[in-house]
Amino acid sequence: MEYARKAVDFARSNKLFLILMLFIVASGIFIRFSHYALEGYDEDSTNVLAGATYWYYPPYRMFPGMIYQEPPLGDIIIGAGCIASGEDFSGVRQVTPLFGPDRAVLFGPAAARAEGYCFFPVYLFGAIFLVVIAIMGAIMLNRYSAVFFTAFFAYLPEIIKWSRLMHVDSILWAFVALGILFLWIGYSSELNTKRERVYFTLSFLFFGMAGATKYTAGAYFVFAPLLFIEKYKPELKIYIGKLSHYLGLGIFPEFAKEQINVRALKTFLISIGAMIMAFLAPFKFNPKNIIEMYAVFTTQNRPDAGAMQFSWNFFKGIYYLFVNMNVFESIVLLLGVFILIIIVFKKNKDKLEKFILYLIALQFICMTLVGDLLLGLGGLFRSIPFMFGFVLLMALAFSDRPYGLAQKINTKYIYAFLILFVIFSAVTAYNAPFFQRPNDLICMFSKETCESFGEGLGQAKASAEYLKTIIKDNETFLYGDVSTAVYYYLRPETSVDTWNLIAAFLQQTGRRPTPEEYVYYFSQAGRPLRYMLIRKNSEETPKEEFKKKYSPNYIISIAGIESVYVYDMYNLTMKTIS
Repeated sequence: MEYARKAVDFARSNKLFLILMLFIVASGIFIRFSHYALEGYDEDSTNVLAGATYWYYPPYRMFPGMIYQEPPLGDIIIGAGCIASGEDFSGVRQVTPLFGPDRAVLFGPAAARAEGYCFFPVYLFGAIFLVVIAIMGAIMLNRYSAVFFTAFFAYLPEIIKWSRLMHVDSILWAFVALGILFLWIGYSSELNTKRERVYFTLSFLFFGMAGATKYTAGAYFVFAPLLFIEKYKPELKIYIGKLSHYLGLGIFPEFAKEQINVRALKTFLISIGAMIMAFLAPFKFNPKNIIEMYAVFTTQNRPDAGAMQFSWNFFKGIYYLFVNMNVFESIVLLLGVFILIIIVFKKNKDKLEKFILYLIALQFICMTLVGDLLLGLGGLFRSIPFMFGFVLLMALAFSDRPYGLAQKINTKYIYAFLILFVIFSAVTAYNAPFFQRPNDLICMFSKETCESFGEGLGQAKASAEYLKTIIKDNETFLYGDVSTAVYYYLRPETSVDTWNLIAAFLQQTGRRPTPEEYVYYFSQAGRPLRYMLIRKNSEETPKEEFKKKYSPNYIISIAGIESVYVYDMYNLTMKTIS
């Protein structure tokens, strides 16, 4: 309540700040909900849908989490959206873990009809995440820094992208952001107060929920308790002193006779208990489910997930972040690096500076030890739960601290910069294809990076919608290298037949069929193959050679960008050699 009253009083006395923050949050949410479900399902969506809907069709043949082999809370939330549609997903009872071809037949049409419902939890938590970010900025930072901090997360392309795709990441980010927000309030509160206990408990609770959504959030299971211990270092010495006295070790003997702070210990145990309960609940409070899921996940799904090795992926992560930034943010990034150096060598750091450094240290450790897992597939989005410290550091460039711009230049210029930054970021994000626009500075030196930015989004849905206008009942098509999610929207039974042909071909020849061979060997329920889909940027050798040889009969453009080539296998046109 105290923070709420302060926020209201502050907003009343800083109307421009309030207007900017409301605009950022409103426009950020508007962008996230614009062209609702435009991207449709992708390859990973089929796994998410299977794991999500299986929860709602007991009795179970296995623990539901084994279907997708990721922590179950995010799946449970997404599944609730799908089930709210009233569609029948009962076919999910027959799915096999790590086998996708039959899913289009089992529940693909239901998923296509329930698309809007299934996507809603993802969109909702993307909006919740943004609101939490705004609150975090308003509580932790001054008004200029808060505007930058909120706008950064509101318009960053990677965050917008994964706030719209059928994945659990936006749910994870919301839980992590809530955990960090309450952790800061607890960390900065007075010692041994009721408020401190409440906020530490809430923080640990949300970190537990984050861990039950994705394994990578487990880093906060260590970080949060360590931060609590750091706050109560004197009490820790008392515990160690008493224990060492009992064991005759002689460590911290001067603390051996001090009185134990029972209230702090109780707060710590309650918080740890809340974290454990929140984590275990989606696993049905059965540690066996966790062990079995993680074992299968690290051996079959992601063999690299359990491996730790030293690398310089921290800097690779910063580069990926730089690619997602705009020119304004790039300038602030450089200022943030200088501020980091200043804070590291500063003797008397305040609590906020320490908190930010601890978050950056967590990011560095995670990126250094498991960076291949966080960055290996899909770039930046898996590392976003560990970015908060670095973005807070960048936001300090606008603070009224000795190293902040508010101490050095007229605040009118700061507001002018921030207003330009917010308007530019909002307009750029909204007008970019799929709201994805890379850093213009990167485009000057790496044209390939810019051309492939956002490539692949929405291909399955757009391809199916286009094929519906040209394909006849007695014809069929192949997805080529477009996501198999295309079969959720059109001819679901084709998915299994395609897999059977590919499996037989691999067994007999050791390779997949070429596009020409598909024409001779593939048919679906007596329907001959008429159309082949190949991504514009396909790099598979047979398909790349096929593209060089033949001109596409149709080109599917998504958000104004050529994305998928459609080849009429009855009317192929040879390219002329110039």
